[in-house]
Amino acid sequence: METLDETTRSVELNDRLPLPTLKFCLKKIESSFKDEATFVHHYTGLNALDAILREGFLRATDARFLNDSSEVTHGEDILSSALSIKDKNTCLLRPLSVSFCETGDSLEHWAIYAKELGISLGMDFDIDKTINSPSLSIESKAKKIDGHEPTEIFDPLGIIQPLKVIYAENINAQDEAGNIKVQRLLDAYSMILSEKDGEIQAPPNFNSAFCKLFSTLVKKEVFCYEKEYRFIVVPVIDIDWNQKINFWATDSAIKPYVNLCFTYEDKKTGIFRNIGWPIASITIGPGREQRRTFESVVARLELGEVKAFEITFAKFKDRLEKYLRKILSDVFHDEEKERELTESILGSIFSADIKMQDDIHANSYEKAKELILRMYQEFDTLKGKLTEEKQASFEKILEANYFSWHGIHVFQSTVPYVFA
Repeated sequence: METLDETTRSVELNDRLPLPTLKFCLKKIESSFKDEATFVHHYTGLNALDAILREGFLRATDARFLNDSSEVTHGEDILSSALSIKDKNTCLLRPLSVSFCETGDSLEHWAIYAKELGISLGMDFDIDKTINSPSLSIESKAKKIDGHEPTEIFDPLGIIQPLKVIYAENINAQDEAGNIKVQRLLDAYSMILSEKDGEIQAPPNFNSAFCKLFSTLVKKEVFCYEKEYRFIVVPVIDIDWNQKINFWATDSAIKPYVNLCFTYEDKKTGIFRNIGWPIASITIGPGREQRRTFESVVARLELGEVKAFEITFAKFKDRLEKYLRKILSDVFHDEEKERELTESILGSIFSADIKMQDDIHANSYEKAKELILRMYQEFDTLKGKLTEEKQASFEKILEANYFSWHGIHVFQSTVPYVFA
Protein backbone atom coordinates (compact mmCIF):
# COMPACT_ATOMS: atom_id res chain seq x y z
CA MET A 1 0.00 0.00 0.00
CA GLU A 2 1.24 3.49 -0.83
CA THR A 3 2.49 5.40 2.21
CA LEU A 4 4.37 8.54 3.10
CA ASP A 5 7.93 8.09 1.89
CA GLU A 6 10.21 6.77 4.65
CA THR A 7 12.68 9.62 4.13
CA THR A 8 10.05 12.24 4.89
CA ARG A 9 9.50 11.10 8.48
CA SER A 10 12.71 12.67 9.73
CA VAL A 11 12.50 15.85 7.66
CA GLU A 12 11.65 19.04 9.52
CA LEU A 13 9.00 20.60 7.33
CA ASN A 14 9.68 24.31 7.10
CA ASP A 15 9.40 26.14 3.76
CA ARG A 16 9.41 23.07 1.49
CA LEU A 17 7.96 19.56 1.26
CA PRO A 18 9.68 16.42 -0.03
CA LEU A 19 8.34 15.73 -3.53
CA PRO A 20 7.09 12.20 -2.61
CA THR A 21 5.15 13.72 0.32
CA LEU A 22 3.55 16.36 -1.89
CA LYS A 23 2.57 13.76 -4.50
CA PHE A 24 1.21 11.42 -1.81
CA CYS A 25 -0.91 14.14 -0.20
CA LEU A 26 -2.31 15.43 -3.50
CA LYS A 27 -3.18 11.92 -4.62
CA LYS A 28 -5.05 11.14 -1.39
CA ILE A 29 -6.99 14.40 -1.51
CA GLU A 30 -7.80 13.84 -5.18
CA SER A 31 -9.19 10.38 -4.41
CA SER A 32 -11.53 11.95 -1.81
CA PHE A 33 -12.97 14.35 -4.41
CA LYS A 34 -13.56 11.88 -7.26
CA ASP A 35 -17.31 12.48 -7.40
CA GLU A 36 -16.91 16.20 -8.08
CA ALA A 37 -17.25 18.00 -11.43
CA THR A 38 -14.83 16.93 -14.16
CA PHE A 39 -15.71 19.72 -16.64
CA VAL A 40 -14.64 23.10 -15.30
CA HIS A 41 -13.61 26.49 -16.70
CA HIS A 42 -10.61 28.80 -16.49
CA TYR A 43 -11.13 32.53 -17.11
CA THR A 44 -8.30 34.42 -18.78
CA GLY A 45 -7.47 36.91 -21.57
CA LEU A 46 -6.51 36.76 -25.24
CA ASN A 47 -2.75 37.03 -24.71
CA ALA A 48 -2.85 34.21 -22.17
CA LEU A 49 -5.01 32.08 -24.48
CA ASP A 50 -2.47 32.35 -27.29
CA ALA A 51 0.34 31.37 -24.91
CA ILE A 52 -1.65 28.43 -23.53
CA LEU A 53 -2.39 27.12 -27.04
CA ARG A 54 1.22 27.62 -28.12
CA GLU A 55 3.16 26.51 -25.03
CA GLY A 56 0.65 24.39 -23.09
CA PHE A 57 1.10 26.04 -19.67
CA LEU A 58 -1.17 27.52 -17.02
CA ARG A 59 0.33 29.60 -14.21
CA ALA A 60 0.03 28.52 -10.59
CA THR A 61 0.48 31.78 -8.70
CA ASP A 62 1.78 32.28 -5.17
CA ALA A 63 -1.42 32.37 -3.07
CA ARG A 64 -0.23 35.43 -1.16
CA PHE A 65 -0.75 37.47 -4.33
CA LEU A 66 -4.19 36.24 -5.38
CA ASN A 67 -7.08 38.70 -5.78
CA ASP A 68 -8.05 38.22 -2.14
CA SER A 69 -4.89 37.94 -0.05
CA SER A 70 -6.94 36.88 3.00
CA GLU A 71 -7.76 33.55 1.32
CA VAL A 72 -4.66 31.82 2.65
CA THR A 73 -5.02 33.06 6.23
CA HIS A 74 -8.75 32.23 6.35
CA GLY A 75 -8.25 28.65 5.18
CA GLU A 76 -5.29 28.23 7.49
CA ASP A 77 -7.31 29.49 10.47
CA ILE A 78 -10.14 27.04 9.69
CA LEU A 79 -7.86 24.01 9.35
CA SER A 80 -5.69 24.98 12.34
CA SER A 81 -8.82 25.23 14.48
CA ALA A 82 -10.12 21.88 13.25
CA LEU A 83 -6.78 20.19 13.96
CA SER A 84 -6.24 22.05 17.28
CA ILE A 85 -2.95 23.53 16.12
CA LYS A 86 -1.91 26.33 18.46
CA ASP A 87 1.15 27.63 16.60
CA LYS A 88 0.31 27.58 12.91
CA ASN A 89 3.43 29.63 12.04
CA THR A 90 5.89 26.80 12.64
CA CYS A 91 5.69 25.95 8.93
CA LEU A 92 6.51 28.49 6.21
CA LEU A 93 5.14 26.69 3.15
CA ARG A 94 3.82 29.04 0.47
CA PRO A 95 1.20 27.34 -1.70
CA LEU A 96 0.69 28.22 -5.35
CA SER A 97 -2.59 27.62 -7.15
CA VAL A 98 -4.44 27.90 -10.45
CA SER A 99 -8.22 28.31 -10.41
CA PHE A 100 -11.21 26.93 -12.30
CA CYS A 101 -14.96 27.11 -11.73
CA GLU A 102 -18.09 25.17 -12.67
CA THR A 103 -19.69 27.96 -14.72
CA GLY A 104 -18.11 29.10 -17.98
CA ASP A 105 -20.36 32.01 -18.94
CA SER A 106 -21.06 33.96 -15.77
CA LEU A 107 -21.50 37.74 -15.54
CA GLU A 108 -19.85 37.77 -12.09
CA HIS A 109 -16.77 35.98 -13.41
CA TRP A 110 -16.48 38.12 -16.54
CA ALA A 111 -16.71 41.24 -14.40
CA ILE A 112 -13.97 40.15 -11.98
CA TYR A 113 -11.55 38.09 -14.05
CA ALA A 114 -12.00 38.92 -17.74
CA LYS A 115 -13.95 42.15 -18.17
CA GLU A 116 -12.82 43.05 -21.71
CA LEU A 117 -11.57 40.58 -24.35
CA GLY A 118 -12.14 37.81 -21.82
CA ILE A 119 -11.91 34.11 -22.56
CA SER A 120 -13.27 31.10 -20.68
CA LEU A 121 -11.52 27.79 -21.35
CA GLY A 122 -13.65 24.70 -20.77
CA MET A 123 -11.47 21.87 -19.46
CA ASP A 124 -12.57 18.24 -19.74
CA PHE A 125 -10.84 16.38 -16.90
CA ASP A 126 -12.76 13.19 -17.62
CA ILE A 127 -9.46 11.84 -18.87
CA ASP A 128 -9.03 8.31 -20.17
CA LYS A 129 -5.99 7.17 -18.22
CA THR A 130 -5.13 4.62 -20.91
CA ILE A 131 -4.16 7.44 -23.29
CA ASN A 132 -0.48 7.98 -22.46
CA SER A 133 -1.29 8.06 -18.70
CA PRO A 134 -1.26 11.87 -18.36
CA SER A 135 -0.23 13.60 -15.16
CA LEU A 136 -0.20 17.20 -13.98
CA SER A 137 3.44 18.32 -13.94
CA ILE A 138 5.63 21.27 -12.95
CA GLU A 139 7.85 22.71 -15.69
CA SER A 140 11.49 23.61 -15.12
CA LYS A 141 13.26 26.57 -16.72
CA ALA A 142 16.31 24.34 -17.04
CA LYS A 143 16.75 22.20 -20.13
CA LYS A 144 18.63 18.98 -20.73
CA ILE A 145 20.17 17.88 -24.00
CA ASP A 146 18.28 15.09 -25.76
CA GLY A 147 20.52 14.23 -28.71
CA HIS A 148 21.31 17.64 -30.15
CA GLU A 149 18.15 19.37 -28.96
CA PRO A 150 17.42 20.97 -25.56
CA THR A 151 14.54 19.13 -23.88
CA GLU A 152 12.12 20.49 -21.28
CA ILE A 153 12.28 18.98 -17.80
CA PHE A 154 9.07 18.20 -15.90
CA ASP A 155 8.24 16.83 -12.47
CA PRO A 156 4.96 14.87 -12.63
CA LEU A 157 2.67 15.10 -9.59
CA GLY A 158 0.55 12.03 -10.38
CA ILE A 159 -2.86 13.79 -10.31
CA ILE A 160 -5.29 14.62 -13.11
CA GLN A 161 -8.25 16.44 -11.50
CA PRO A 162 -8.50 19.82 -9.76
CA LEU A 163 -9.70 19.89 -6.16
CA LYS A 164 -13.01 21.43 -5.12
CA VAL A 165 -12.86 24.54 -2.93
CA ILE A 166 -14.81 24.37 0.35
CA TYR A 167 -16.76 27.41 1.54
CA ALA A 168 -16.98 27.74 5.31
CA GLU A 169 -17.03 30.78 7.59
CA ASN A 170 -15.78 29.17 10.77
CA ILE A 171 -15.65 25.92 12.70
CA ASN A 172 -17.53 25.81 15.98
CA ALA A 173 -20.31 23.94 17.70
CA GLN A 174 -22.98 26.15 16.12
CA ASP A 175 -21.64 25.97 12.57
CA GLU A 176 -22.82 22.47 11.64
CA ALA A 177 -22.72 23.20 7.89
CA GLY A 178 -19.13 24.45 8.12
CA ASN A 179 -18.09 21.39 10.09
CA ILE A 180 -19.58 19.03 7.50
CA LYS A 181 -17.87 20.82 4.61
CA VAL A 182 -14.43 20.76 6.20
CA GLN A 183 -14.80 17.23 7.55
CA ARG A 184 -14.25 15.75 4.10
CA LEU A 185 -10.83 17.39 3.91
CA LEU A 186 -10.02 16.23 7.42
CA ASP A 187 -11.02 12.66 6.55
CA ALA A 188 -8.52 12.77 3.71
CA TYR A 189 -5.93 14.10 6.15
CA SER A 190 -6.53 11.06 8.37
CA MET A 191 -6.02 8.80 5.36
CA ILE A 192 -2.69 10.49 4.69
CA LEU A 193 -1.45 9.98 8.23
CA SER A 194 -2.40 6.37 8.79
CA GLU A 195 -2.95 3.05 7.12
CA LYS A 196 -5.16 0.28 8.44
CA ASP A 197 -2.40 -0.88 10.80
CA GLY A 198 -2.02 2.64 12.16
CA GLU A 199 1.77 2.55 12.03
CA ILE A 200 2.43 5.50 9.76
CA GLN A 201 3.59 8.46 11.83
CA ALA A 202 3.42 12.09 10.74
CA PRO A 203 6.72 13.78 9.92
CA PRO A 204 7.68 16.62 12.30
CA ASN A 205 5.57 19.73 11.73
CA PHE A 206 3.25 17.88 9.36
CA ASN A 207 0.03 19.25 10.87
CA SER A 208 1.16 22.80 10.13
CA ALA A 209 2.39 21.78 6.69
CA PHE A 210 -1.00 20.27 5.86
CA CYS A 211 -2.76 23.49 6.91
CA LYS A 212 -0.47 25.54 4.68
CA LEU A 213 -0.73 23.16 1.72
CA PHE A 214 -4.52 23.02 1.64
CA SER A 215 -5.30 26.49 3.04
CA THR A 216 -6.31 27.68 -0.45
CA LEU A 217 -9.02 24.99 -0.58
CA VAL A 218 -11.07 26.71 2.16
CA LYS A 219 -12.63 30.10 1.38
CA LYS A 220 -15.19 32.40 2.99
CA GLU A 221 -18.90 31.76 2.35
CA VAL A 222 -19.24 35.09 0.54
CA PHE A 223 -17.32 33.59 -2.40
CA CYS A 224 -19.53 30.51 -2.74
CA TYR A 225 -21.02 31.80 -6.03
CA GLU A 226 -17.63 31.10 -7.67
CA LYS A 227 -18.03 27.29 -7.37
CA GLU A 228 -14.27 27.12 -7.59
CA TYR A 229 -11.77 24.29 -8.17
CA ARG A 230 -8.00 24.48 -7.85
CA PHE A 231 -4.74 22.73 -8.58
CA ILE A 232 -2.26 23.48 -5.79
CA VAL A 233 1.48 22.93 -5.38
CA VAL A 234 4.14 24.02 -2.89
CA PRO A 235 7.93 24.32 -3.09
CA VAL A 236 9.64 20.93 -2.76
CA ILE A 237 12.96 19.82 -1.31
CA ASP A 238 13.98 17.28 -3.92
CA ILE A 239 14.42 19.62 -6.90
CA ASP A 240 16.03 23.00 -7.55
CA TRP A 241 13.00 25.21 -6.89
CA ASN A 242 14.81 28.26 -8.29
CA GLN A 243 14.61 26.53 -11.67
CA LYS A 244 10.82 26.31 -11.31
CA ILE A 245 9.89 29.81 -10.14
CA ASN A 246 9.05 32.53 -12.66
CA PHE A 247 7.74 36.07 -12.06
CA TRP A 248 5.16 38.31 -13.73
CA ALA A 249 4.48 41.94 -12.90
CA THR A 250 1.13 43.65 -12.47
CA ASP A 251 0.37 47.23 -11.50
CA SER A 252 0.64 46.37 -7.81
CA ALA A 253 2.93 43.34 -7.39
CA ILE A 254 5.62 41.10 -8.87
CA LYS A 255 4.00 37.68 -8.52
CA PRO A 256 5.91 34.38 -8.24
CA TYR A 257 4.45 31.49 -10.25
CA VAL A 258 5.26 28.08 -11.70
CA ASN A 259 4.18 26.69 -15.04
CA LEU A 260 1.85 23.68 -14.90
CA CYS A 261 0.95 21.40 -17.77
CA PHE A 262 0.00 17.79 -18.39
CA THR A 263 2.67 15.37 -19.52
CA TYR A 264 3.05 11.76 -20.47
CA GLU A 265 6.18 9.63 -20.31
CA ASP A 266 7.71 8.53 -23.59
CA LYS A 267 8.39 4.89 -22.82
CA LYS A 268 11.24 4.69 -25.34
CA THR A 269 13.26 7.62 -24.00
CA GLY A 270 11.91 8.05 -20.47
CA ILE A 271 11.36 11.75 -21.24
CA PHE A 272 8.14 13.47 -20.18
CA ARG A 273 6.38 15.25 -23.05
CA ASN A 274 4.23 18.37 -22.64
CA ILE A 275 0.69 17.71 -23.94
CA GLY A 276 -0.88 20.95 -22.71
CA TRP A 277 -4.35 20.99 -21.13
CA PRO A 278 -7.60 19.12 -21.93
CA ILE A 279 -9.29 22.10 -23.63
CA ALA A 280 -12.79 21.21 -24.91
CA SER A 281 -14.35 24.66 -25.35
CA ILE A 282 -13.48 28.35 -25.63
CA THR A 283 -16.13 30.91 -24.70
CA ILE A 284 -15.63 34.43 -26.03
CA GLY A 285 -16.69 36.84 -23.30
CA PRO A 286 -18.91 39.91 -23.72
CA GLY A 287 -17.10 42.89 -25.20
CA ARG A 288 -17.24 45.69 -27.75
CA GLU A 289 -15.27 43.58 -30.23
CA GLN A 290 -16.76 40.20 -29.39
CA ARG A 291 -17.36 39.17 -33.01
CA ARG A 292 -13.86 40.15 -34.07
CA THR A 293 -12.38 38.32 -31.09
CA PHE A 294 -14.39 35.21 -31.99
CA GLU A 295 -13.13 35.27 -35.58
CA SER A 296 -9.53 35.74 -34.43
CA VAL A 297 -9.71 32.75 -32.08
CA VAL A 298 -11.14 30.61 -34.89
CA ALA A 299 -8.28 31.70 -37.14
CA ARG A 300 -5.79 30.91 -34.35
CA LEU A 301 -7.11 27.34 -34.11
CA GLU A 302 -7.19 26.87 -37.88
CA LEU A 303 -3.78 28.34 -38.72
CA GLY A 304 -1.59 28.07 -35.63
CA GLU A 305 -0.04 25.30 -33.58
CA VAL A 306 -2.34 24.00 -30.86
CA LYS A 307 -0.87 22.11 -27.93
CA ALA A 308 -3.93 20.20 -26.77
CA PHE A 309 -4.77 16.71 -25.57
CA GLU A 310 -4.88 13.88 -28.05
CA ILE A 311 -8.39 12.44 -27.76
CA THR A 312 -9.97 9.25 -28.99
CA PHE A 313 -12.51 9.31 -31.79
CA ALA A 314 -15.09 8.21 -29.23
CA LYS A 315 -14.35 11.39 -27.25
CA PHE A 316 -14.37 13.44 -30.46
CA LYS A 317 -17.78 12.01 -31.37
CA ASP A 318 -19.10 12.80 -27.89
CA ARG A 319 -17.99 16.44 -28.18
CA LEU A 320 -19.37 16.71 -31.70
CA GLU A 321 -22.71 15.37 -30.48
CA LYS A 322 -22.83 18.03 -27.73
CA TYR A 323 -22.05 20.70 -30.33
CA LEU A 324 -24.86 19.42 -32.57
CA ARG A 325 -27.33 19.39 -29.70
CA LYS A 326 -26.49 22.97 -28.77
CA ILE A 327 -26.89 24.20 -32.36
CA LEU A 328 -30.13 22.33 -33.01
CA SER A 329 -31.57 23.26 -29.62
CA ASP A 330 -30.97 26.96 -30.34
CA VAL A 331 -32.64 26.60 -33.76
CA PHE A 332 -35.70 24.48 -32.97
CA HIS A 333 -36.30 24.75 -29.20
CA ASP A 334 -37.80 21.26 -29.42
CA GLU A 335 -36.08 18.53 -27.42
CA GLU A 336 -37.57 15.62 -29.38
CA LYS A 337 -36.74 17.16 -32.76
CA GLU A 338 -33.25 18.04 -31.53
CA ARG A 339 -32.63 14.42 -30.47
CA GLU A 340 -34.02 13.01 -33.72
CA LEU A 341 -31.95 15.31 -35.93
CA THR A 342 -28.81 14.79 -33.88
CA GLU A 343 -29.03 11.01 -34.24
CA SER A 344 -29.73 11.33 -37.96
CA ILE A 345 -26.81 13.68 -38.63
CA LEU A 346 -24.40 11.65 -36.51
CA GLY A 347 -25.44 8.51 -38.40
CA SER A 348 -24.62 10.23 -41.69
CA ILE A 349 -21.32 11.69 -40.48
CA PHE A 350 -19.89 8.54 -38.90
CA SER A 351 -20.47 6.13 -41.76
CA ALA A 352 -18.78 2.76 -42.12
CA ASP A 353 -15.73 4.18 -43.95
CA ILE A 354 -14.68 6.21 -40.88
CA LYS A 355 -12.59 4.15 -38.46
CA MET A 356 -13.20 5.02 -34.82
CA GLN A 357 -10.39 3.22 -33.03
CA ASP A 358 -7.56 5.69 -33.71
CA ASP A 359 -6.60 8.63 -31.54
CA ILE A 360 -6.98 12.12 -32.99
CA HIS A 361 -3.56 13.76 -33.18
CA ALA A 362 -1.51 15.80 -35.64
CA ASN A 363 -1.31 12.91 -38.11
CA SER A 364 -5.05 12.24 -38.19
CA TYR A 365 -6.56 15.74 -38.14
CA GLU A 366 -7.45 15.29 -41.81
CA LYS A 367 -9.90 12.60 -40.77
CA ALA A 368 -11.43 14.92 -38.18
CA LYS A 369 -11.70 17.69 -40.79
CA GLU A 370 -13.58 15.28 -43.07
CA LEU A 371 -16.11 14.56 -40.31
CA ILE A 372 -16.70 18.27 -39.72
CA LEU A 373 -17.12 18.88 -43.46
CA ARG A 374 -19.74 16.15 -43.55
CA MET A 375 -21.54 17.82 -40.66
CA TYR A 376 -21.79 21.14 -42.50
CA GLN A 377 -23.01 19.33 -45.63
CA GLU A 378 -25.78 17.85 -43.48
CA PHE A 379 -26.54 21.35 -42.18
CA ASP A 380 -26.90 22.63 -45.75
CA THR A 381 -29.33 19.81 -46.54
CA LEU A 382 -31.33 20.56 -43.41
CA LYS A 383 -31.46 24.31 -44.06
CA GLY A 384 -32.93 23.64 -47.50
CA LYS A 385 -35.99 22.15 -45.80
CA LEU A 386 -36.61 25.13 -43.49
CA THR A 387 -38.55 28.35 -43.87
CA GLU A 388 -36.60 31.51 -44.71
CA GLU A 389 -37.03 32.71 -41.14
CA LYS A 390 -35.62 29.47 -39.72
CA GLN A 391 -32.80 29.50 -42.27
CA ALA A 392 -31.80 33.00 -41.16
CA SER A 393 -31.89 31.91 -37.51
CA PHE A 394 -29.79 28.83 -38.34
CA GLU A 395 -27.16 30.94 -40.13
CA LYS A 396 -26.96 33.40 -37.26
CA ILE A 397 -26.41 30.59 -34.74
CA LEU A 398 -23.74 28.95 -36.89
CA GLU A 399 -21.91 32.29 -37.19
CA ALA A 400 -21.57 32.39 -33.39
CA ASN A 401 -20.29 28.80 -33.06
CA TYR A 402 -17.29 26.90 -34.39
CA PHE A 403 -16.07 23.32 -33.93
CA SER A 404 -12.39 22.61 -34.61
CA TRP A 405 -10.77 19.36 -35.70
CA HIS A 406 -9.02 19.34 -32.29
CA GLY A 407 -12.46 18.72 -30.74
CA ILE A 408 -12.72 22.29 -29.37
CA HIS A 409 -16.04 24.17 -29.48
CA VAL A 410 -15.69 27.95 -29.75
CA PHE A 411 -18.76 30.12 -29.13
CA GLN A 412 -19.76 33.62 -28.11
CA SER A 413 -21.03 34.40 -24.62
CA THR A 414 -24.73 35.21 -24.35
CA VAL A 415 -24.12 37.52 -21.38
CA PRO A 416 -24.87 41.14 -22.42
CA TYR A 417 -21.98 43.59 -22.43
CA VAL A 418 -22.73 45.85 -19.46
CA PHE A 419 -19.26 47.09 -18.51
CA ALA A 420 -18.22 50.73 -18.74
